[in-house]
Amino acid sequence: MGGYPRDAAAMVREMRCFALLDGARGRPTADVAAIEALLVRISDFVVRRADRIEEMDLSPVWVGAKGEGAMPFDAMIIERVEQGACVQRACRCRCRRCSRFLFFSSLWSDRRSSGSASPCARPA
Repeated sequence: MGGYPRDAAAMVREMRCFALLDGARGRPTADVAAIEALLVRISDFVVRRADRIEEMDLSPVWVGAKGEGAMPFDAMIIERVEQGACVQRACRCRCRRCSRFLFFSSLWSDRRSSGSASPCARPA
């Protein structure tokens, strides 16, 4: 994990909203340590899969009061698809939009009909 914990602590403290996390306006102090730990876990996850992740979005992330933890309520990960890789034969254009569609449709392959259409208008 190298310098991740120090980097995570610095990143959290650089956020414009840090004063709110630190108990401004009479609010309880947020679980800053849990935010730092979450950033470290996310960094480790991305580093281990850097060749496969195109994009990742965690939003919103819930942060409790000190000792209550932090956790993302929703996550979206877009898998990187190599040019010419055959993920779904219905679409060969490999545009960014189709790559997203292919990744998410592969998650639900048991519910997808075999002839599902590509989300773009490009011919196969």
